[in-house]
Amino acid sequence: MKLDRFINRPVLSTVISVLIVILGILGLLSLPITQYPDIAPPTVSVRATYTGANAQTVLNSVIAPLEDQINGVENMMYMTSNASNNGSADISIYFKQGTDPDMAAVNVQNRVSMAQGLLPAEVTKIGVTTQKRQNSMLIVFSVYDAEDRYDQRFIENYAKINLIPEVQRVPGVGDANVLGTDYSMRIWLKPDVMAQYNLVPNDVAGVLAEQNVEAAPGSFGEQGNQSFQYTIRYKGRLQEVNEFEDMVVKALPDGEVLRMKDIADIELGRLTYNFVNKVNGHSAVTCIVYQMAGTNATETINNIQNLLEETEKILPPGLKIDVGMNANDFLYASIHEVLKTLIEAFILVFIVVYIFLQDLRSTLIPAIAIPVALIGTFFMLSLIGFSLNLLTLCAMVLAIAIVVDDAIVVVEGVHAKLDQGYKSAKLASIDAMNELGGAIVSITLVMMSVFIPVSFMSGTAGTFYRQFGLTMAISIGLSALNALTLSPALCAMFLKPHEEGHEKKSTFVSRFHSSFNAAYDSLLNSYKKRVVFFIQKKWLSFGIVAGCIVLLVVLMNATPTGMVPNEDTGTIMGAVTLPPGTSQERTIEVMNKVDSLIAADPAVKSRTAVIGFSFIGGQGPSYGSFIIKLKDWEERSMMQSSDIVYGSLFMRAQKIVKDAQVLFFTPPMIPGYSASSDIELNMQDKTGGDLEKFFDVTKQYMAALTARPEIKSAQSTFNPNFPQYMIDIDAAACKKVGISPSDILATMQGYYGGLYASNFNRFGKMYRVMVQADPALRTNLESLKNIKVRNGNEMAPISQFVSIKKVYGPDIISRFNMYTSIKVMVAPADGYTSGQALKAIEEVAGTTLPTGFGYELGGMAREEAETSGSTTGLIFLLCFVFVYLLLSAQYESYILPLAVLLSSIMTFGSLGENYELIALKSAGISLYRIMKPLIILIICLTVFAFVFSNNILPVANLKFYSLLYDIRKQKPEMSFKEGIFTNDLEGYSIKIDKINKETGMMYNMLIYEHKDGSGNYDVTKADSGMMISDAKSNLMELVLYNGHSYTDEGMKNPSSRKTFPFRRLKFDKETVLIELPGTDLKRSDEDGFRSYSMMLNLKQLSHSIDSARAALKVRKAGDTKKLLANNYQRSKSPSPQRDSILADQSRGKFSDPDSLFTAFDIEEQRRAVDNALQYAREVKQRNQDDLHYYVAQQENVIKSQLEWHRKFTLSFACFIFFFIGAPLGAIIRKGGLGMPVVVSVLLFIIYYIISMMGERSAREAVISPAAGMWISAFILLPLGIILTYKSVTDSEMMNTEAYTRVFKKLIAFIKKKKNAKS
Repeated sequence: MKLDRFINRPVLSTVISVLIVILGILGLLSLPITQYPDIAPPTVSVRATYTGANAQTVLNSVIAPLEDQINGVENMMYMTSNASNNGSADISIYFKQGTDPDMAAVNVQNRVSMAQGLLPAEVTKIGVTTQKRQNSMLIVFSVYDAEDRYDQRFIENYAKINLIPEVQRVPGVGDANVLGTDYSMRIWLKPDVMAQYNLVPNDVAGVLAEQNVEAAPGSFGEQGNQSFQYTIRYKGRLQEVNEFEDMVVKALPDGEVLRMKDIADIELGRLTYNFVNKVNGHSAVTCIVYQMAGTNATETINNIQNLLEETEKILPPGLKIDVGMNANDFLYASIHEVLKTLIEAFILVFIVVYIFLQDLRSTLIPAIAIPVALIGTFFMLSLIGFSLNLLTLCAMVLAIAIVVDDAIVVVEGVHAKLDQGYKSAKLASIDAMNELGGAIVSITLVMMSVFIPVSFMSGTAGTFYRQFGLTMAISIGLSALNALTLSPALCAMFLKPHEEGHEKKSTFVSRFHSSFNAAYDSLLNSYKKRVVFFIQKKWLSFGIVAGCIVLLVVLMNATPTGMVPNEDTGTIMGAVTLPPGTSQERTIEVMNKVDSLIAADPAVKSRTAVIGFSFIGGQGPSYGSFIIKLKDWEERSMMQSSDIVYGSLFMRAQKIVKDAQVLFFTPPMIPGYSASSDIELNMQDKTGGDLEKFFDVTKQYMAALTARPEIKSAQSTFNPNFPQYMIDIDAAACKKVGISPSDILATMQGYYGGLYASNFNRFGKMYRVMVQADPALRTNLESLKNIKVRNGNEMAPISQFVSIKKVYGPDIISRFNMYTSIKVMVAPADGYTSGQALKAIEEVAGTTLPTGFGYELGGMAREEAETSGSTTGLIFLLCFVFVYLLLSAQYESYILPLAVLLSSIMTFGSLGENYELIALKSAGISLYRIMKPLIILIICLTVFAFVFSNNILPVANLKFYSLLYDIRKQKPEMSFKEGIFTNDLEGYSIKIDKINKETGMMYNMLIYEHKDGSGNYDVTKADSGMMISDAKSNLMELVLYNGHSYTDEGMKNPSSRKTFPFRRLKFDKETVLIELPGTDLKRSDEDGFRSYSMMLNLKQLSHSIDSARAALKVRKAGDTKKLLANNYQRSKSPSPQRDSILADQSRGKFSDPDSLFTAFDIEEQRRAVDNALQYAREVKQRNQDDLHYYVAQQENVIKSQLEWHRKFTLSFACFIFFFIGAPLGAIIRKGGLGMPVVVSVLLFIIYYIISMMGERSAREAVISPAAGMWISAFILLPLGIILTYKSVTDSEMMNTEAYTRVFKKLIAFIKKKKNAKS
């Protein structure tokens, strides 16, 4: 390798390195800074509200239809949903890593739109929102009233109107979520007064719809040939309370009018009263700010803090801003530690290199190489879209030792040449690089090949390894470039020829060098002896290597695993759960008690309380949460770490707070998964049973988990015992008086649930008008007596038509992948990792959970479970293979039967029509001899058909269907569908309302362009358009007519927002060129299609059938054993030694069951009957689940059996059809395409219908698969035998005179009988 150019031209080498440094600095300035890479899966959230509905109603009417449509959306991993008693529905869809969040949101929105027609009208009126969820939490701040001057309503809306919009405009902010509610015009109805005036809540809603509207009356003088034109205005929506009070409800008989204030109290209140925020004991509103993907976290947070500081100066008197959590605190501390380690590593490397090289000039060369390679890495990280995070910085720390190695090799090589007597450092450098150039490239490739394979990993772990490994690989590559260019040039300039016989002055440094060299030489000699020993003992060397490999495998399996270790982030989260049915006032009291407990801890700096919301429990008046900010790390001692603080808080809360469950936990290290760093376990009830039993199973499982040493705690906030009232409407009573049950429900919703009746504008925003009964008039069950429903012109008490009973149910119902679920948070015990805890969870589930119940991991634990173990081993093996290859390279169907039938009829029909058969028979040649050659031919054809069906057709099917699948993927332009978005064209989302199939013209087109990945900021809308593609080109022309294009330049390029915020163009005709995937067809792996029965031969089908039957047999045996063990042989009674009756039974004496049952009191009898019924239901449900499984497996077996028999029936049909066609042709004596085609098609239709009926009957298990597939052959086989016989015997089957003679004989016989009777 000739590298003289870089040595002879040192300026060129220096310029290359300087250019790398400059590009690296530019890349460093543009790199986004985050704690960890954006590894959380893209998530889309769907939210809806059903005002006044309970959790079960929300689940049935809102979540169920939405989930049915959303399930299976492209690249979806899993889906969770929550239905709450406050009427809210929340569905979260998690997508595979690497999925475009914007496209995921579009796909989910398309699915949601398909379910809109199935949702209640109240839900669609409020709206179903679909948006991608931002994962990285940047900052949590609160606006609080330090002097207790203002109420909660004012603080919330002041922040929402004046502060939050500015925060949302800060560059880098993805979302700002406010834990508070908007203003709302509350119309508090008076049911007793309403009843006096014959009114119901829907009447009030109707009044608002009539009078609180915006209108467009027009103008005077338009085209009126006059001097002035006047616009007509209408006052529009009402704004003030007094305006709503003066609304006219109805005219009274005495000439007066009834106004709104006469029947209701009206105030400007809150939309909901579910949330109460407090900061350090003062009223507040809390806002959580999330980061936009790909932005600089530290810069964004700093800009937000600057905004908050400026805003705090102009806040109303008494309002303050408190920052409860700041990601910069931990991020700065972490990066500071890594940078400190980086500097320390650099200094240590410098010292070590100097000690060994013992020359300052030689030491400077590797020292210069380190910053050049590391700084240049920043530029490459910016190009490939990485961020500056803990992983990339740690990779750079480790890369220092590897980066310096290349430069040391160069310096040592030049020194070796100088030791040989070279008098010119330049010549020594040239010769050294000629020898070392190839070695440096080889070293670099081998080292990079260790880290590059990790880029093939997928999922969360893949993102981790990819950012770490590729950063290392880039640093190593740049160090090699530096070693080939700058380092030899510096050697030629800096190093001097070695002077022989020159005595150096005796100094401390020289004496140290001499002592070090002597000690090193001694160590080197000892090492050489050991090497010689192992060379002589080869088997010992191989044994040690084999032992190391075994030890490596053992340690890989035994070493505790975990995704990310937990660290002290300076923040603690708290969750408070009170008993079911607790009022908000009682919750506030308990939260104040816990708040005092937290404030007493000296490590706490501030605390934020949110009443009505739990990070792990949901929403409701019995929930509460805390965000606790600890003091800076420098201000806390070692005994005040976050783990110790939250542990002590938990212990004190257990002692002080007796009537609530108080949990404390640290936030997750990686945002976007869950609020806690604990393992998220989603228990699933796949039996569809009641929640009580599900909760009991979950409690038993949690108890079993807690008993394991790996588990510190297993807790759940789910509780099915929230007090509720169940109403039942007497439909008969309603119909007698002329009202419907829906009138009852509408009236109750209006008074108790509330109606979203209208809107009003104020403070530059639009708010809702809510109609509901006054809170004081709906406090308890007695208030129902004052509620009346309209019956014509009369009002009837609603209590006459409803009956109410007290029941219990959950406050929140959750589902995971469409199964009812209960979330359990599992904390690993001290000294155990999350990997060990996951293994314990799996073991306990296998022994504890009954059939029909299971669990799925969520959040971080799911990623860890999916990427642990085999993936690491696979990557290790892949790295080994890459290294080995580099070193090695350096050192050397039904159409066939129809065709047979048609051809045989045509052949013999032509022979008969031309009297050739008669001539042959006259010559003494029988029809059998005539047919013999063709019989041999048809037998060969039958065998060939069987061989083809068994050996060729499965392979052809496999190739065809896989190719068809790939072609469909290759040509997405053919997949446009009317009315929905199509995302198959890369970089575009296109919606077409109507397509003319004849002309190809498309109408009402909407096109979103997102080729640059920045989002949907380019939108084109056209009245019509046409797609034009050329087979020779991979470009498709989309010609659009009469439309507009809109571009949000501000969002695409924030720097140009002020200059060119928006762009709109109108066009009559525009052509859009869309690049198609190209002509190179990308093939899919055929193994993914091999499971289908039509792609298997006889041997494979037999194996598939036997395997399925064996699995079915094992499952049946296991289910039978479980059924007997769990239901028929269970005993929950006390031991025989403690019960005299059981003692008698144990001795073989059986008491009369009736007398035993009657010996119990009423409560025990009821409990015994309930237990028996419960056991019966369990058995029934389990049997139903087993039956579904058996049916599905049996269907698979039947499909394989049908395919097995089809391979024979297809070939056998050819044989039968020949013996039908040939004799039939000889009989009908008609050739050509006329009669033969008609007869052939008729017979084939009969055969096909019989075949389809038989196959369908076999699929439905009415008959056996063998009978179903062979029934058509068995029916037609006698026909073939008869026809062959008739043709051989010269039957007159087609002679009409023969049939006429038979008919005449039959008539004569009948007449003769009649005459005999008469």
